[in-house]
Amino acid sequence: DINYSIPLSVAPDFGGSFNCLVVGQRHHMNFRFLKNFYVKNPRRVKHLATDFDNYYKYFFKKEIVFYYDHTHYQKNPVSDLVPKDEIINELEGRGWKVYSRFVGQTPSFFTRHHLWNFGLVGDDPKVLRPIFNKYNTEELRNSMQNTQIKRGGRDPFEKNKQLERDTTVDQLEAPHLSDAADILYYAANQENLQSFDIPADAYILGRAQ
Repeated sequence: DINYSIPLSVAPDFGGSFNCLVVGQRHHMNFRFLKNFYVKNPRRVKHLATDFDNYYKYFFKKEIVFYYDHTHYQKNPVSDLVPKDEIINELEGRGWKVYSRFVGQTPSFFTRHHLWNFGLVGDDPKVLRPIFNKYNTEELRNSMQNTQIKRGGRDPFEKNKQLERDTTVDQLEAPHLSDAADILYYAANQENLQSFDIPADAYILGRAQ
């Protein structure tokens, strides 16, 4: 399901004890979620880059489109670099060419929910249909399925992130991987909407008119 002639698209989620990446590629009007990576404490961001590089060592294109939002600027207590810069440096040091793409403020939970809904239903010709590798995205799919919602503040509802703060819970069960997939899928659709000459925020409160 991988296309060796185009770059890999990647989005991270960083935390103190759990760091992860989700990898995908656009294919026509589908977006293929290819694989997820994660490391748990005491392994760190540099080990995440190592795992990625080891797995894709035969991907001769050696190019990555790295999507990130405003939350990826948080300070790293064990490095002078913020996590996104650390992992980009690590990947570039291993021979990857990295194209950074800032998506802006994290889109609201409401926006992300509607976007996933449009894509999974598959009846909107301008929204990419998400497809998941059965064997390499099991942890991602579990994270998405396990994530609960709660009443929101500004939005009618939002993700319940309580599991991320529960030290007794395996963080694979928490929303980390689903958050990385949100950014990757949002960014892919944002670029796709621009290719259709539709404002990137057209889907914030519903379908484009």
